[in-house]
Amino acid sequence: MSPTHLSIKEDAHLRNPGAPAFWTPKKDADIGEVKDWNLVSYKQLCQDVLAQASYWKSLLRERGIYPGEVVTMWIPGMAYEEVALIYGISRAGYTVELISFNITTEEALFCLASLANAKLLIVHISQESKVTNSPIPVHIYSPPAHTAALFKIEIDDGLPSLLEIGKVSNGIAFFLHTSGSTSGRSKLVPWRWDWIAATIERMEMFLPTKPGEPRDVYTWLGTVCHSGQMPYVCLLSLFKGGNSMIQPSSLVFPSSEIDHMTRCCKLTTIAQFPPLFSIHLKRARQDPALLAMLQSLSKVILVGMPLSEDDAKYCHEQGITLLFGFASTECGLLLYSDPHKPGALYRPLDPGIIRFVPASEDSDPPQTLESTMEPKTSVKLLELVDGHFHTGETFEEVEPGYYASRGMTDDWIKLLNGGQCDTRAIESTAMQTCSDLISNCVAVGFHRPLLVLFVEVDAYTEAETDIKQQVLQRLALVQSTMWHHQRILLEKQIRVVEAGSLPRTGSKGNIRRKAVEEMFEEELDRLFATDAVRDAGGR
Repeated sequence: MSPTHLSIKEDAHLRNPGAPAFWTPKKDADIGEVKDWNLVSYKQLCQDVLAQASYWKSLLRERGIYPGEVVTMWIPGMAYEEVALIYGISRAGYTVELISFNITTEEALFCLASLANAKLLIVHISQESKVTNSPIPVHIYSPPAHTAALFKIEIDDGLPSLLEIGKVSNGIAFFLHTSGSTSGRSKLVPWRWDWIAATIERMEMFLPTKPGEPRDVYTWLGTVCHSGQMPYVCLLSLFKGGNSMIQPSSLVFPSSEIDHMTRCCKLTTIAQFPPLFSIHLKRARQDPALLAMLQSLSKVILVGMPLSEDDAKYCHEQGITLLFGFASTECGLLLYSDPHKPGALYRPLDPGIIRFVPASEDSDPPQTLESTMEPKTSVKLLELVDGHFHTGETFEEVEPGYYASRGMTDDWIKLLNGGQCDTRAIESTAMQTCSDLISNCVAVGFHRPLLVLFVEVDAYTEAETDIKQQVLQRLALVQSTMWHHQRILLEKQIRVVEAGSLPRTGSKGNIRRKAVEEMFEEELDRLFATDAVRDAGGR
């Protein structure tokens, strides 16, 4: 039997049932800060998963929904209880479609659920008002009412064996989804059982298990509805190695919490998006105690985007071990860094499924990374123009076999939370819906909390507020199926300027995105100065 996310969890339990699997926070009710962590052992985890499996097996069958069919979950994905819930429904033999709160509208939810042929929507109680008119049956999920402690594990519960689950699920364990920025709609990405097995094998190169050495203790990376946390950190590095994970107070946890996690949970590895880890580095420059804690870590795993050159250099000089990974929902992990080399110099995890090609026909490096259509990958089920999946990321080969990130192709940017945006598609939508209001536009927001749309107008004397409100109203009609981070929702996300005032290329007269970022850098800094950290935690 090939390994799965379920079997490696069971294996970890059999090896050491009393070992920690998760650490859940206990908050002080008066000040809202974490005062301690509860230990959840592998034995408790397996009991919770079985309890959830028994409960949902009975509930789903009462509704005429049988193993092998799809159940869609719209949940935050930020708590241990939700991990047990997801694994429980999977253990009952169902295919689970995971949709995070980055999908903010019911229209997008219903579309994704219908594409997966879902038979039931499990919706977090905070979103109950949005699904009153659902075309698919709904079950409202309330954590206090659905905790595994309330459910009994029946001795003869009729659950399928681990071997049977892969057979009844039509080969698909999970459905994840892309951001949908290019087409305006997210695409389903099926994670097959053989793809999970291949991921487990490949991830061993990234985070190898080391028998006889102390187990790793990780921080929570992001929502379990996304590929970074669910398949990678939870799926492999946690269970396969018998490691444990700390659920912090939030994804943007304060630096003071690192000390608490180290003392209470023996933290060894921070896993974060680079902009969030940079907050700790900024403080470490002024706090020798924090610097010492970062130096004592086994490693810091950074994914989603590169760390700034200054921060990477500082970490190398100070002996903070960094491990970078580059991945996509469609392809899985593609590149990883050598922690012994300064900066993020990537190398292919599996040279058989990726290749580098010139970013344009007449250009030298940097080059655009493509993944080949390798038979095991989920990419084979996606629509590919030329037989390859283009990541949109550019790299430069700085030494044989090692590549430095050079950012995304000019039409793509990454926001502070790692969310990707196809700016050209966003600009095209704005021009199509607002051509009578604006003469041109450009979307910016590299490593910012939110997108900002600069719009040029001929009638610059018209009230800016009126223009902004009209643009927002028109965009709202076509943005409902897009992720939250790709949408223009607030007046502060629109900047009105005079026609022809933005910097342009000399040949074709196109607006230069990076030059606009530089031209308005101070204004953008002020715009997000008060809420950058708050808005960064969406992933």
